[in-house]
Amino acid sequence: MEMESQAVEMEVVEEEPLQLVLNEQRFKLMEDAAELYKKFETLCLKSTHEADWESFGGRYYLQGSGTERIANRFGIVWQAPHVYKESFHDDKGDYYAYIVEGIIESRLLKRYIWAIGRQDSRGLMSRSPNCPEPDIKVAAVTNWQLNGVTRLLGMRNPSKKMLEEAGLKVAEIHTVDFKEGDKAKTSGEAQDAGKITEPQNKAIYAITKKLEWDKEKWLKVASALSKHTISTSSELTKGEASNLIKLLSACAEGNEDAKEEVTLLLAGVAE
Repeated sequence: MEMESQAVEMEVVEEEPLQLVLNEQRFKLMEDAAELYKKFETLCLKSTHEADWESFGGRYYLQGSGTERIANRFGIVWQAPHVYKESFHDDKGDYYAYIVEGIIESRLLKRYIWAIGRQDSRGLMSRSPNCPEPDIKVAAVTNWQLNGVTRLLGMRNPSKKMLEEAGLKVAEIHTVDFKEGDKAKTSGEAQDAGKITEPQNKAIYAITKKLEWDKEKWLKVASALSKHTISTSSELTKGEASNLIKLLSACAEGNEDAKEEVTLLLAGVAE
């Protein structure tokens, strides 16, 4: 028996008439709250130093040292989290990841969040082949703390203007510039506008292969990150390639901020 499809009408239920909710007094309270929140954001950023941040792809990411400074100011605490190890196998072989889960709480703000952090062995070992397992576990815990604190306080992806308004000298925040031999060097200088180097090209190929990204995907990310269409890696500048490699490397290490950045770039809504 063939069923006929029927449109379902959704009814909006009002606890109060809309005109009683949307009024000048309510708008004034909302505007005041927005101004207070801006001051709160600035206060959070003022709790950090330039060395607590790292820049890549035009965005700024808090590091572990910044998490500790902010935690002290806002009474952020955490109990011993649940840490466990998972093993995986694919056509590239065996690898494992540490996952950290637990509650992070601000006693000052009277709010808490359930946070998750992750670090897989392939990510760190791609940079340091002899990286000991305890370091991978520690990195997972650090990622958990970073994710929890930044989400709890709404500090993810601050703009350059926000950092400057908080008194931070953006020029002194470390960026990563990949030079010949693909060796990382921190610098606050403008990125090199020269053409992509062969080591950079090889690095992009190696990391995207590790991430199991096809060419179409990473070219879309590169285009969005560079703010112009990239149809082949040879069209990237050194600086653009550096930003892309940094983002790819962070994704390979399981960095949640980097993964979210990629999602935004692919969705076409990244700033």
